[in-house]
Amino acid sequence: MGSTCYSCGRKVKWITTTRGKHMPCDPDVVSSEDCEEGDLLVREDGVCVPIKEGYPKESVTGYVSHFATCPNAEQHRKPKTKTKKELEEEDDAITRDAEMEMGVYEGYLDREDE
Repeated sequence: MGSTCYSCGRKVKWITTTRGKHMPCDPDVVSSEDCEEGDLLVREDGVCVPIKEGYPKESVTGYVSHFATCPNAEQHRKPKTKTKKELEEEDDAITRDAEMEMGVYEGYLDREDE
């Protein structure tokens, strides 16, 4: 299935990854040897191959993820999902700020569990 990137106007090929995600890729087949370090090569079967020094050991052909070549890729990235610990820490900070505002803060959020 082919289409056009709506932000840069280049042609893209959509490949369904092994995780069931739809990945926009540049439409030309390339070899891993021709890719730049940091690129993501997506094989026709949906296997994603990160390009880094010494990997892959053998030449692989596929399509470069359009996120690596689109000048507007940052507009399409999903925000990083926070971990459970990050969410709890954020919630503790909000609770602490609210309790300090109300004058009822007792410092229980700052103590280590005993």
